[in-house]
Amino acid sequence: VGHDFPIRFSEGATVTTQLESVWQLSGYSSLERKPFSVVFQTDQQRSYYPQAVYTVEHPALGGLPIFLVPLGIKGKGMQYEAVFS
Repeated sequence: VGHDFPIRFSEGATVTTQLESVWQLSGYSSLERKPFSVVFQTDQQRSYYPQAVYTVEHPALGGLPIFLVPLGIKGKGMQYEAVFS
């Protein structure tokens, strides 16, 4: 949380985001693994990208294809969420 992650939405369209939050999801008690959600904060005020698989750049792991969903504008701009179940 608090680290920057560039997200490549398309060729030539990379947005630097900040990892805003990580939440453990409840209601999955029968699973061995713990599902969680991550929210990325952007500066996008007027436009956003639709839900789809985009490449999130990680400094150690490289580019990771992750399904992101726009949540709406909060704070300084649009937020995107990824759920890992």
